[in-house]
Amino acid sequence: MTRQSTYGYFWRPIPGVAPALMDAVYRRQEKGHLCPRIFQSHWVIDYSITDYGRYTVGPRSKQWRERPPRVVHLYPPNTPYAEDLRHARTPIGDAYVVFSGGDAVGLRPLIRRPHRFARFLDPNGRIEALLQRAAWIGQTEGETGFWKAQAALCDIIAALLHSQHVSDETY
Repeated sequence: MTRQSTYGYFWRPIPGVAPALMDAVYRRQEKGHLCPRIFQSHWVIDYSITDYGRYTVGPRSKQWRERPPRVVHLYPPNTPYAEDLRHARTPIGDAYVVFSGGDAVGLRPLIRRPHRFARFLDPNGRIEALLQRAAWIGQTEGETGFWKAQAALCDIIAALLHSQHVSDETY
């Protein structure tokens, strides 16, 4: 039997708000699987809490890379990516937010060519704590918790925007 612990919430879009949090999830699962194609029409901040197996980014990419704990991936809208968690140590933990308005707050320049995404190291778990907060607010407060969870998203975005570039797609 597979045990999974997930919490979070999906908010209805609020017209005129940018950025606007749409989905916040925090989860742990006992069994890894292959996610062959993930595709969102909005911005995604995806976080590996634990060893997260391997990933690849792009429509035809065959280059799989290891994804260690405490790494943030920022995907702009319409960026296909895949995750292979079949060989990751369990329990496997991840968190993510889906939101609109990333261009309006200046996230696009963080995506350096030829890379289709940006990668951020989070050794102290600061981003994880904010993602967990947004998901927990959604779980416990639902729609009425939008602005509290939105504040956590804004803190995450501020941290990403103030990150130091290390190399290639990594900050």
